[in-house]
Amino acid sequence: MIKNSLEWKKILYKNYQVIAKFINQTDKNSISYSKFEIAIFTSAFIIRKLAESNKIPPDLLRKELTIKEIKKKSDIHIDIVNDHRFSKIYEMKATVKKIDLGYLINQLIHSFSFYVFLNNKGLVDTILINSDFSKRKSAYLIKLSILLENILYVSEGSMDKATYQRLNEYDKKGNIIESNVIKLTSGTYSFPHEMNLKKIIRDTFAGKVYKRNQGSRNK
Repeated sequence: MIKNSLEWKKILYKNYQVIAKFINQTDKNSISYSKFEIAIFTSAFIIRKLAESNKIPPDLLRKELTIKEIKKKSDIHIDIVNDHRFSKIYEMKATVKKIDLGYLINQLIHSFSFYVFLNNKGLVDTILINSDFSKRKSAYLIKLSILLENILYVSEGSMDKATYQRLNEYDKKGNIIESNVIKLTSGTYSFPHEMNLKKIIRDTFAGKVYKRNQGSRNK
């Protein structure tokens, strides 16, 4: 359980900087790519831990995201030897799919395949990902802007109001696992100064990295 989210959110912000630098880096190498990977995966873990510690509103992980899905060919087995052979493994037709942020976080934490793609300007703008479970059926194409926006949303905001209730926890069969557990049921998240996240992300892909306001209050 996280007691004070300040230091965790500082790491999230630093992860944003690492990802932003990699997006615009012209001389990418194995070291910069590894730093990029670490920033992506640790961001997912931090957001999960902040949610479990009631440091972000529960509605955030239910936020709907629009991504694309490519189905795996039914007669192909995917493993660490062939997961890069996209045209052999997947149907080359992407369809729009709706997921929530919590599902994306799960895919990152339990990831199997993870690849990056460049746009026509040579910038990293999309990741391909699936998990140990979802690899059996498909892979997902996620715009990096979606992930960056949510990383900054969490890192730069703080909880102003929170409502807690005592609730029972159930397993998948409907049996009570634990009774009267204190749960965060709703919360208000705000920022110390006006932030236009959409513009910040557009600027990030144009080479202008967002600089945190030194007076930010993150709790």
